[in-house]
Amino acid sequence: MAVIDEERLEFKQGFQVLTGETGAGKSILVDAMGLVLGGRAKVQIIRDGTQTAIIEAVFDLSDAPHIVSILKEASFENTDDPQELIIKRHIALNGKHKVFVNHQSATLNFLQQLTRQLIDFTGQLEQTKLLDTNNDIHILDAFLDTPEVKNNYQELFEKTKTLHHKIKDLKSQAQNKAQRLDWLQFQHKEFDSLKITTSQDEEDIRQQRRVIKNADTIKSFVNNFEKHLGDHTLNQIKNIQESIEAKAVLKEIYGSFSERINDIFIQIEDLTFDMTKAVKYDRSFMEADLNAIEEKLFCLETLKRKYGPNIEDVVGQKQNIEEEIAAIESCDDNLDKWQEQLKTHLQELSLLAQKVTDQRNLAKDKLEKAIKKELQFLNMPQVVFKVKIDTNNHNNLFDSFLASGCDRITFLLTTNPGLSLRPLAQIASGGETSRIFLALKNVMAKSGRAQTFIFDEIDTGISGAAGALVGQKLKSLATQYQVFCVTHNAQIASLADDHYLVQKKASKNSTITRVNKLTEDKRVQEVARLMGGVTVTEKNLAFAKEMLQVKE
Repeated sequence: MAVIDEERLEFKQGFQVLTGETGAGKSILVDAMGLVLGGRAKVQIIRDGTQTAIIEAVFDLSDAPHIVSILKEASFENTDDPQELIIKRHIALNGKHKVFVNHQSATLNFLQQLTRQLIDFTGQLEQTKLLDTNNDIHILDAFLDTPEVKNNYQELFEKTKTLHHKIKDLKSQAQNKAQRLDWLQFQHKEFDSLKITTSQDEEDIRQQRRVIKNADTIKSFVNNFEKHLGDHTLNQIKNIQESIEAKAVLKEIYGSFSERINDIFIQIEDLTFDMTKAVKYDRSFMEADLNAIEEKLFCLETLKRKYGPNIEDVVGQKQNIEEEIAAIESCDDNLDKWQEQLKTHLQELSLLAQKVTDQRNLAKDKLEKAIKKELQFLNMPQVVFKVKIDTNNHNNLFDSFLASGCDRITFLLTTNPGLSLRPLAQIASGGETSRIFLALKNVMAKSGRAQTFIFDEIDTGISGAAGALVGQKLKSLATQYQVFCVTHNAQIASLADDHYLVQKKASKNSTITRVNKLTEDKRVQEVARLMGGVTVTEKNLAFAKEMLQVKE
């Protein structure tokens, strides 16, 4: 991956720090962690000269039974060890990327949903989001005592939105209803003369027209048939058979023909029956009005050219028009019914919105107290942090409801006594933003399920005593969770349980980044380097040993 050819790292519980010179490859490690969490992959991360980048992470789920349950329910359980989770990403140069969870192919969406409850990742982008007031409501809602209230509100909001759009569409249709109805009824009149509704009906009437047009030929044939093939012929055949049977001598000579004569009798009898039936059918056809038949067929052909090519298409169009006419005529009934339903929904939505607001007011007090305590520890005792809740007066109008309720949330701040409260984005400096963000994260960790926290340069804009306090807060967080921090701050690095150094080694033909866990001596060197300066002085080394409490 990028300048890393292969690297295997194993992290312990506690506070893990990663440091290194700018450009050494710390961001690559962060990107790798992001990919494990379901981040979008780009082929540009693949190391030159290779076809695939592979990132694999193994998690111990001993303290995460909820993740074990999710995996089992989704049939992704590790059959070898249910307390272990293996995530692998294959990033291919041809763009065919793959995700594996416990050796099974998985979707990126599933991976994101899974790891969201396992790891809390704080990159520089997340700190930037803190300055966007649109995200304040999501942070506050993480502290709701009963989040089910908000969930119920959002479910009802979606139903109400759908109903609201239906009513708007129906009202829009109603404005053009009369004009559309007139047009549909005019179209429907075209089908009034349509008496043919199936393919069989069409075939019958075309046969009827053929019979009428050839009436003389058919009549002549019928007369000839009735004259030469009928009861008279059957009687003659019957007489021949009876004559053979009546005389012994004839029976002796011609008895072998008797069965054949009987077969002929039966065949002619059947033929006579069928022909007589057909003659009656043809006579009924000949009695029909040819003009009426031609008119029916002309009407059908006209409609087929317009709506065809088949009679089924014509009948289908007729049914569509009838259904639309019925729908428009019942439009007023539906509108009244839906408006009454919308009224009920809005009343219920209003009650739920008020419950959400009440929950937020309770969460507001809780969040303000928790943040105040955290900021005091982080050497910001003069900072006043407030949560402002502005609630819409909705008056049971749908457009005044929001997807998240009827509240707009703004985090307000003042860093010095006597100054008015203003939105965080207008007040906080880089260092203040980092500390406020850390305070929020530390408070939110207590209500979340994540077992691992990753901080990418949380020390931005921080130095001196503030850096030491941030380090102490991260160290405190690491007593309960696994904490990673990518940092350039010596005070923070000195408090780590384990310190990893990211180094880039360039040769004539390649560049490779390595990550090494530092020994005590190497840690002294790295912490001294982080203090700044072109060269590491003896004073730097002495101070680093003091910070690390290294004994001479």
